[in-house]
Amino acid sequence: LKAMEAADAKCSHFMVGAAGSFTPPSPEEVEKMKEESLAFAKCMRKHGVDMPDPQFSGDGNVSIGTLVALAKAAVAAQK
Repeated sequence: LKAMEAADAKCSHFMVGAAGSFTPPSPEEVEKMKEESLAFAKCMRKHGVDMPDPQFSGDGNVSIGTLVALAKAAVAAQK
């Protein structure tokens, strides 16, 4: 869990613009969210967290395997 927190501290800046709003994003905003979400996942992996690339839905939603990464980090921390 400590590795997850450390990686998140170094990578969270990628997600500033990726958080969606209550209004549907424009195509340009969707593209920016995809780029930032991919950069975030790549950065987290670079800093030791096994995080998959995000999945994108047709309506602009982004799903990142944060729960998977948290679970793996917690298991790794117990070893």
